[in-house]
Amino acid sequence: MAHWNYRVCVFTSPEGHEKIGVFEVYYDDKKEPIMRSKDPKLSWFISKCEGPPSVEQAKKEAGWDLKAMLKAFRAPTLDAIKDF
Repeated sequence: MAHWNYRVCVFTSPEGHEKIGVFEVYYDDKKEPIMRSKDPKLSWFISKCEGPPSVEQAKKEAGWDLKAMLKAFRAPTLDAIKDF
């Protein structure tokens, strides 16, 4: 049965930056990836990570960011204009 999920992929931005991003990935009935979304839902620069740049370090820092972002859904919503 075909399905989709989110996956981390390494890619090069149009500006030439190596990044990781969270993409929608679609699978065939054999559970093989066959397609991904054109643009990532979120992305991070690999070269701006603390320490030596690596995909694993970028994934770790992205995980920290995502945990912090999840907290935002429990906080009161701000108006992007009026509250600033």
